[in-house]
Amino acid sequence: MVLGKLTKAVWWRLNFVDVALQFLLLTGAMGEGLSEKFSRLQNEERSHAEISLALFKDMFFPEPPPPPEPTKLKVFGAGLPRSGTGSLALALTTLGYKPCHGPGTFALASVLGEHYAGRASKWDLIRRQEELGYDVQGLDQLSWKNFEEAAQMPNVKVILSQHPRGGAGWAASWSSFAPDHIHYFGQRPFRFTDTMVQLMKLNREFLTYLGGSDDPTDSYFAFPAPGLSDAYERHNEAVKKAVPAERLLVFDPTQGWEPICRFLEVEQCPTTEYPRMTDRQMMLTMSKVWLVITWIWPLIPVAAIALPVLLVRFFFCRGTKTKTA
Repeated sequence: MVLGKLTKAVWWRLNFVDVALQFLLLTGAMGEGLSEKFSRLQNEERSHAEISLALFKDMFFPEPPPPPEPTKLKVFGAGLPRSGTGSLALALTTLGYKPCHGPGTFALASVLGEHYAGRASKWDLIRRQEELGYDVQGLDQLSWKNFEEAAQMPNVKVILSQHPRGGAGWAASWSSFAPDHIHYFGQRPFRFTDTMVQLMKLNREFLTYLGGSDDPTDSYFAFPAPGLSDAYERHNEAVKKAVPAERLLVFDPTQGWEPICRFLEVEQCPTTEYPRMTDRQMMLTMSKVWLVITWIWPLIPVAAIALPVLLVRFFFCRGTKTKTA
């Protein structure tokens, strides 16, 4: 009986985490998103601990967001992850767009579940993001999956971001931490939430898109992963072939604001430095954090249950002593 109650309590807390993750659907479409906040705190030279605590607060104790305003897709980021997509998301936010990037993709878990069950098409992924108020899609998580659909939408402009050091540089950057992230997020406790289960299906499909198996520990993905250079070039060529030239911008982040402003017909181009989202060292640090969580996760639900009990006992005993006195 005690074990049953304990199991229900743990399961309730895991469901709470899943619901909290769903709140992230509006972090990019409404107000300052986690991606923007992450970059801002980095620019302010905050410590890794401060950044982690601030993001944890916003992820699990968010303020109630306003309802989203449906929109239409305007810009599609077709570059692979680690080709400057995070910086591009920040740049487009500065220009007034609302990109679906990073934590915003958590909101797509339900439609991804339908997609992998065969009940939703790739077009449904685009429509769902439009319903959530995102007018910029693709970027890293869905750039490779939806660029052909974006190519068929005559009013959508496509930006193909490229790594400044070419295919080999991209392969080394991506393989230095991304396979580890995919592996860790597929482990307990992350896989207890349906949100992470669906997102990991997407990530494992991406692994096969790159030409390997769906196993992130496959030696094909091991740093510096020289074989991935060909996959990078193959993807870029596929995008160039699919998208009409007049609607495509091939963009290197080192080029700064000018090509983007010209392509999107922005009259007042920002004079600030072009944004930089994350560096590899930060992502490697985060990999270690995810690894530690996969080790210590059994302590998390125990602490979540024990702490309220201890607090109740503390205040009850304190109140009893006060009455006795």
